[in-house]
Parts: sequence; C-alpha cells; structure tokens
Amino acid sequence: MNVGDARYIRLTTYTDTGQPRHVLVWATDLADGEVAFTTLSDSWKVKRIGGNPRVAIEVSNMWGQVAVDTPRHTGTARVVEGTEFEHVRSLIDRKYRLELALSRLTAPILRAVGRGVIVPPTDRAVVVRLDS
Repeated sequence: MNVGDARYIRLTTYTDTGQPRHVLVWATDLADGEVAFTTLSDSWKVKRIGGNPRVAIEVSNMWGQVAVDTPRHTGTARVVEGTEFEHVRSLIDRKYRLELALSRLTAPILRAVGRGVIVPPTDRAVVVRLDS
C-alpha cells in the first residue's frame, strides 16, 4: 500500500529550532512518488514548511497515533495554489466523501455548542515529494 492510500497520515514538520511538530492530515496519493493534502494558507504547517521544507509522514490512526512498526517516510514539501490546489482538493473530496459529508452535517451543531468547525475550508495544498 502506498502511504497516500492510507485514511490518516501523521505529518511531521519542523520549527525554526528543529523541534518536530506533528499533525493529522487527510492525504491522497499523486503520481511519481508524491503525496498531497489541503490546508489553509495561514496554518502553522504552511509557515513551518516555508522555513524548512523537509517533512516526514507516517500512516496513523484517526487520532494521529502511529503504530510501533510503521515505516517513516521523509520528503520535501511545497505549498501550491491555483490549478494544482484544485486538483488536490478534488482528489481529497473524492477520497474523503463520507467524512466531509458528516463534518458538514454536524458543523452547525458543533458551532452552536461552541466547538467550531471540524473541517475548515482550505485554500492551499501541500505536495510532498517522497525520498527514494
């Protein structure tokens, strides 16, 4: 299985001081050894990738927990917009159709009780070229 085929991916980015920061992402497999996900242009992941494009990704569960024997994949990330973003977003929408429908259905209830939106609208994609 390609890492981009997994339901949940833990992305590791690095701060200016080299400290790892982990976040769960919904990702999709692209051609030629690339994995991509959507995000917001002002997210911390985008800011950290701007400072250091080296990242790691691992298959995880829905809480971002990685099993002990899970392979760690490293690569170089780039933030994209425009038609590249639209392509990635269409792949994510297709892969996570059920999750997106549920989040849209429950969003008004969660907002009403002060819990915010589960899946905010996105305006950028991150493409990770995996190392060989």
